[in-house]
Amino acid sequence: MLTLLEPDTGPSQVGMVVAARGTGFVDGATFLTDDVARDTQFIDATHVRAQVGFESAKTWQCVVTNPDGQSSNALPFIAYTVEETDV
Repeated sequence: MLTLLEPDTGPSQVGMVVAARGTGFVDGATFLTDDVARDTQFIDATHVRAQVGFESAKTWQCVVTNPDGQSSNALPFIAYTVEETDV
């Protein structure tokens, strides 16, 4: 079960690390955003981290899938556009 994303919002087009917290994760689990597998680091049965780059501003559905194919529930990550300003 996926219970928390840290952070759960952020800018699109920027690489970041997202921590996924929950229960039942096993070594080899993969973090996915809208069915796209991300580079995932297994920490323990309650925590994985993923390097992500949200390609567009929208609400992404995030899940963790164990090697046996069992997937968690989905939680949303809201990616937004950062307006460029002249400085």
